[in-house]
Amino acid sequence: MKPRKPRIMVVEDESLVALDIKTSLESLGYEVAAHASSGEEALQLAETSRPDLTLMDIVLQGPMDGVEAANRIWNRHKIPIVFLTAYSDADTLDRAKNAGPFGYIIKPFEDKDLKAGIEIALQKYEQIKALMEDRNWLSLALKSVGDAVTAIDRDGCVTFLNPVAQSLTGWDEPSAIGKPLGEIFHIVSGQTGDRVDIPIEKAIVAGEIVSLPEDVSLVRKTGERVPIGDCISPMKTEDGQIVGGILIVQDHTHRRQAEEERKSYTSELERSNKELSSFAAVVSHDLQEPLRKVIAFSDLLKDRVLLDDDMGLDYVKRVQNATQRMQEFIHSLLGYSRVASKVAKMEPVDLNEIVAETLSNLEIRIKETGARVETDRLPTLDADKFQMYQLFQNLIGNALKFHRKDAPPTVRVTSRPMPPGLWEIAVEDNGIGFDETQADRIFRPFERLHPQCNFEGHGMGLAICEKIVFQHGGSIRAKSAAGRGTTFFLTFPEKQTAKKST
Repeated sequence: MKPRKPRIMVVEDESLVALDIKTSLESLGYEVAAHASSGEEALQLAETSRPDLTLMDIVLQGPMDGVEAANRIWNRHKIPIVFLTAYSDADTLDRAKNAGPFGYIIKPFEDKDLKAGIEIALQKYEQIKALMEDRNWLSLALKSVGDAVTAIDRDGCVTFLNPVAQSLTGWDEPSAIGKPLGEIFHIVSGQTGDRVDIPIEKAIVAGEIVSLPEDVSLVRKTGERVPIGDCISPMKTEDGQIVGGILIVQDHTHRRQAEEERKSYTSELERSNKELSSFAAVVSHDLQEPLRKVIAFSDLLKDRVLLDDDMGLDYVKRVQNATQRMQEFIHSLLGYSRVASKVAKMEPVDLNEIVAETLSNLEIRIKETGARVETDRLPTLDADKFQMYQLFQNLIGNALKFHRKDAPPTVRVTSRPMPPGLWEIAVEDNGIGFDETQADRIFRPFERLHPQCNFEGHGMGLAICEKIVFQHGGSIRAKSAAGRGTTFFLTFPEKQTAKKST
């Protein structure tokens, strides 16, 4: 495809000179887009013909000379100007330079001078246009950013304020430009209200990215305070020279509200849990005394019932069975409330010793069921030793309890490290398992997935396990399938940063 000829507008009030320039331009391969003989006419033709470049005589007839016309054409249409003039005195040159021309050709000139001036001007314009496009793109990007963005020069004065920054501070950009950053961004401590200085020097002089302290607020132009978070970074050229800085500010109003709501909710939840645990402990304790009396009097009643009174004996046995279940239920509830209300005493605990002690306590049941228990080398964790006994006693005990009738129980306790600073403990069995869609139910207090007539207990064991794991900052989950066994996965931090309590 044949390249398009550059289109040139000639502004010259002497018709013979204009004709001569037109002839030269066409011989050099350019297209003459228009000819104007005054500044006013040049403005009109620039609008309608849209040339690629204007050759402008400085001295023109009429009230508007070439310098003024050049300024207006550039400001309105961004068309590059090359001055053509016979004047080269200092005053003329100064006025011409202020118009920002892309070239200056002294009359009379030769065609080679004209071509060189035009080509250099066109190339310079392409470079400037690319820079303007980059600048416009950058300005648009900064204006589109959701955070408040402010640019400052090396003296710490504002050079740019995006719309979010204007809305946040209450300052419009024209009013803010040139003012010290601290005047636009008046930062105070959220606790004391004292002014907090923005570390401009550290960012600009030392070239470091710095942030303000936590819990600070911006005082808007209206006097309203807005909680914020921010950072200021140096603005560098490609060769590493610092020419200013960029301040990025986020409005933390909603975040601060969310944090306050979370703290309030957490505090209320902790209070409620403590009250609930205390209530359960008190109720369970107070129930035991009348329950012991029921048991005692039912034993006396049994002795008084005639041996041939089958119905009477059956009633007494039912009362005794019910009171025994109630006593076991209360013991389970007390166990759960103790775990829930007790502050865990954290210390290094060797889980190998914990599991060994647990297996010793379960020795009789292991022999009765013909179980095989295998353990890997387990880690030492910061934990509450007594609660770890409870945890493994429940998990391994459940594996022995819920075994299949057609196969002796097999239990494996394994471990593996998990980044960062965590350990995963797995307790796997080959028991009856359960439908995994019911997995969210098994950790609920008093929840049972299997009939009580088939398996003893009150459904508190796994609820206690979950409470213990959570108190240690860990997590617990179960993977299972009916008839294919169950695996419990426990995740614990190796080191505790603080005591856990619920």
